[in-house]
Amino acid sequence: MIDYFESSVRIHPSETFFTFVEHDSTTISYTYWQARLVSASLARRLQAAGFRSGDIVSIDLPNGPEFVFVALACAYCGFTMALFDHGLSEPERASRILEIERSGRRIACHIDEALASQLLRNVRRLPADESEIVRGIYSPPRHDRAIMGADQDAIDDTVHFAERESHLFDRNAIAVIVFDGGKGQGRDKRLDKFVAVPLTWANLLDASAMANDSLAAGAVRLWQERLPLNSINLTESGRITRLSPEAVWQCALPLSWVDGFQVMVRSLVARSPFRLYTGRDVEPILCDSERGIVSHIAVNDALLQDILTVEEWRADAIPGIASRLAQYRCVILIGRVNNARTIMRAYELGCRIFASYGLPQTSGTVATALMTEESHGGIVPMEGYELRIVDPDEDGLGRLSVRGPGVFGGYLNTRTAFTVDHFFITDEKAFEQDGYIYVCNRSDNMFVSAGQNIYPAEIADVLRHVAGVSGVHVFGVPDARSGMLPIAVIERSDPSLTADTIETLTRQWFSSITAPISVFVFDQLPRTSQGRLDRGAIEAIFR
Repeated sequence: MIDYFESSVRIHPSETFFTFVEHDSTTISYTYWQARLVSASLARRLQAAGFRSGDIVSIDLPNGPEFVFVALACAYCGFTMALFDHGLSEPERASRILEIERSGRRIACHIDEALASQLLRNVRRLPADESEIVRGIYSPPRHDRAIMGADQDAIDDTVHFAERESHLFDRNAIAVIVFDGGKGQGRDKRLDKFVAVPLTWANLLDASAMANDSLAAGAVRLWQERLPLNSINLTESGRITRLSPEAVWQCALPLSWVDGFQVMVRSLVARSPFRLYTGRDVEPILCDSERGIVSHIAVNDALLQDILTVEEWRADAIPGIASRLAQYRCVILIGRVNNARTIMRAYELGCRIFASYGLPQTSGTVATALMTEESHGGIVPMEGYELRIVDPDEDGLGRLSVRGPGVFGGYLNTRTAFTVDHFFITDEKAFEQDGYIYVCNRSDNMFVSAGQNIYPAEIADVLRHVAGVSGVHVFGVPDARSGMLPIAVIERSDPSLTADTIETLTRQWFSSITAPISVFVFDQLPRTSQGRLDRGAIEAIFR
């Protein structure tokens, strides 16, 4: 990252690197030159305190300029950053530290708000004098008169330090350690505990370069139109030429998340300024969109719902007013679970919203698609990435695996599943149809009925073993008492096979909760061009 940053400092030192938007919409902008003096001075101070390249520094900070400068300082020094969600409880923080220590590593320094304030002092109101910036961070404040030339020497030393460290910057060093799991993720509960995910600078930088190419306005549409039918491998195609001006990103997600951190890295790689928000008030975010000073934003479902609520209230209060969401060239929705209702609300407000798929293990987004009225939730890999379905069943549903520049090399504290040709095997189930990938995440392949988790794939596996069954699709339907109930749709190859026969043969394998409330038998069900059951078309029959 420092090589990109230092080249930007040399090319346009006085241009804005990033702007921080406070709770009250007050803004403060930092030039590349100012950011270099602050972060390099902090890096020198950390080195003077005895920390060395390869040490792990934990960062527990909210969004703010302090986070950006600490991250740059760690990059200068070659430190590895362990990113903690701000506001974790002590037990939660201790569990993450334990996972790092189990790998034989030790955290050398913990930087929280109190220490960041002590190290960076008045960074939110930088003095005009450059020497004061350096002395205020690298050296204790002096009350005596400075020796003539000492101030300039301090600046020169800091600049020389920054230039030297940029030449020593190691792209293959571990840049950050992020955490996944801890919330019952994964059918086998492997991710009930936290897993430590190390990402190198090469992972982050190369993934950002791919995202910058793929998420440029207009490029995504061309890229999807060029997608060969029934193909999900884009690595053979040439790099897509950027078809629009540089993206100006808004960073409203926590910088401690991979997708938030990547907004900063993408902007560095593209040499484009970004705007950083606390994320607690959506009005400043929308105001900046209305002013036309931003073009791209990454959001999760919760943040997008807050934004949509504000816009919908505004539209109700002022009929005919233009949607501020429609001003964005790209609103990318991150997360493993895409809420169809949220996407439709955004679409109705004229939002160019992109559903996406990504993990901490992949340095963020690896696949995305522009949502339209005809969209069914399919995504395609960004250029440079390959997605593959491992061990598909009769209907093509299998484990999703991914290979590409952002994919990590393995966990710190547990074994990692890779194929022999180095595809990372995720915990998601997915299938491929007409060149699109459909990820069957937790909200898709599991639903809750009377307080119990129901997995349609497990029910379908039982029904598929009945002689004369050539296809099965199981899904949930709404129920006033239980929430959702399973129904089974069967394709038969034996004309004598009936629903009653199937229910009799399989009754012993189901509990009262998991047994399908209805079994429908057809001689032929809709299928895709690959001959697999068309789940969407089947469910549409029962709407």
